[in-house]
Amino acid sequence: MQLILASTSPYRKELLSRLRLPFEQVQPDFAEAQTGSMTPEELVRFNTLGKAGSVLRHRPEATVIASDQIAVCGNAILQKPGNIDAACAQLRMASGQTVNFLTGLALLSAQSEQFEIIPFQVCFRSLSDEEIRIYVETELPLDCAGSFKSEGLGVSLFERMNGDDPTALVGLPLIRLCHWLKPLTHIQQQ
Repeated sequence: MQLILASTSPYRKELLSRLRLPFEQVQPDFAEAQTGSMTPEELVRFNTLGKAGSVLRHRPEATVIASDQIAVCGNAILQKPGNIDAACAQLRMASGQTVNFLTGLALLSAQSEQFEIIPFQVCFRSLSDEEIRIYVETELPLDCAGSFKSEGLGVSLFERMNGDDPTALVGLPLIRLCHWLKPLTHIQQQ
């Protein structure tokens, strides 16, 4: 089986590498829909399946893995901030709040399609502007939805986390993916 990760994300690459399966990383030829055009769930589904489908069209012999993530705080969708000021603004919004992460996962081949949204919640403690600025300048989470890295110092910003798969928060839900891949590979689940 030829596995392809439809993503250029270094975070997703690192996560998939944990499974010790050979895979290729390919950039999807797909323009993601932007916020406001759909509900968060619809947006995650559209973008995840769009990424996977764009790679499968060019590589129909492969099995394609794709993922997309949306962070929602109240009624606001938190994008990748892109700069320090935007990251600080997002964390000020999240301070003392619960942020819901919806991570879409797709496994597509010419014979089958699997898709699921894996939810995960992060409850932030009340954060001072100084804490936020120091965190952002230290870790530079500018390419992360929600403006933090839970696998790094970002965990210090939380009161608690709720969810079945902590890798969903990083961007690729490995627990669900292992269940889907087990019949196709030799992944040993403990």
